[in-house]
This record gives sequence, structure tokens and C-alpha cells, in this order.
Amino acid sequence: MIADEDKANLAIKHALDKGPPKIRVLSREELKMEIKKYKNISLKVVKEMQRQGQKVPGYAANLAKEMESGAMEGVKAQKSDASLGDPMDEDSMFEVQSEMPEMDDKVMKKMDALETANINCTVELKEKNAKILEMLAELEEIKIQVFARDKSIELQQK
Repeated sequence: MIADEDKANLAIKHALDKGPPKIRVLSREELKMEIKKYKNISLKVVKEMQRQGQKVPGYAANLAKEMESGAMEGVKAQKSDASLGDPMDEDSMFEVQSEMPEMDDKVMKKMDALETANINCTVELKEKNAKILEMLAELEEIKIQVFARDKSIELQQK
């Protein structure tokens, strides 16, 4: 069993590096942008259904009410989408991400290298801290011995 958690993490990291390439998970901001994009698409569909006089489904009715009240950020984004073109034509972030795998691989390799270096530094730091603690314990023992010797000399002189 491995006693040091950092060494175990390093061993796990090396084992995972041997496996298949990693898939990058979208960040919170990227996910919010994706959600906003799909809300805008939904708003356009609801608006088109209302324009044609079709019945809007219940789950989309709330969206339509928010659109009418102007309480949703999507209305602003929808105005800008009209000038940019149809949002259906835009690439999703998943598609854009797959178009640039070389850059992602380079960044991921660099991040992995930095993480490995960080783990190695942490392991080295813990080892050095352990040595410092040992040396401090030895110093305390020496202080006690010196104090005892001084007291014995003092008692001998009396």
C-alpha cells in the first residue's frame, strides 16, 4: 500500500496518461453560452409559432411570457442574432472544439506537465518538511542535554 497520498496521485496520473486522449469538459461560461444560444433558438421558434397562429406547447409558454415581459437576456441576444444571421447556422462549441484538436492537445499536454511538476514539487516539499521536523526534534534533544549538563555543572560548583 502506498503511504504518501501525493505519490499515489502521481502514480494514478501516470497510469491515466497512458490511456486514451482526454475530452475537455466545457467550462461554466461556455455552458451558459450554449444554453443562451438554445434559448434564443427556442424563442425564435415560439415567436414563429405565435406568428403563424399555432398553439405553443406548455413548456414553451413560460418562455414566451418571459420574452414578452422582456425579463430575459435572450431578447437582447436575439436582436444581435438577427444581424448575425440564423443561430442554427452557427457552430456549437462542441463542433468548434473538435476543429482545433492540435491546440487543445498542446494546451492539455502543457497543463499535464505543469500538474506533474506541481505534484513532484509537493512530494519533495513534504519530504523536506519531514527532514526539518526530524532536525527540530534532534535540536530539542540537544537543548535538553545542554540544559541538563549546565545544571549538573552548576550543582557541582555549589
